Amino acid sequence: MPSAYMHVSDWFCATWHCSYIRYVAVRTWKEFELSVFLAWILRKDPSHPELSPEEWLRNCTLLEIDKEQVEKWVAHAKSDYEEEKLQEGSNVEGTQFPILNTVTSDLKWAFEIRGETKPCNKRLAGPTYITFWQSGEWMYYLEIHNES
Repeated sequence: MPSAYMHVSDWFCATWHCSYIRYVAVRTWKEFELSVFLAWILRKDPSHPELSPEEWLRNCTLLEIDKEQVEKWVAHAKSDYEEEKLQEGSNVEGTQFPILNTVTSDLKWAFEIRGETKPCNKRLAGPTYITFWQSGEWMYYLEIHNES
């Protein structure tokens, strides 16, 4: 873990079929490059991607997004989580959704990785949505994969 991090929470939740949610919250104690944050997250990927970052990132665009868009992705993740909780034999039964409503209260910047050409995500099937942002001293990464 880069020395600029004070506190790290890395949460992974398999949802229906081959879908999942990954949420990382990192409290920073000094400024560092965004590329270091993303490289660290992508290097310790618990989802076992089918493609390496070198194979798909070059086909993507980094888009700046606003607070409302971040909140939309958080709501999407929460909806997937709640849907999984209702399933019989759910693997999230008795757990709490980790993303608080305050994660955008002091938003400094936010980006989404969006594909331009294929392959444009680390999976061969289904869309993967990747959003990351900084709010106060915290940096966040949210990845939602919906298997189609």
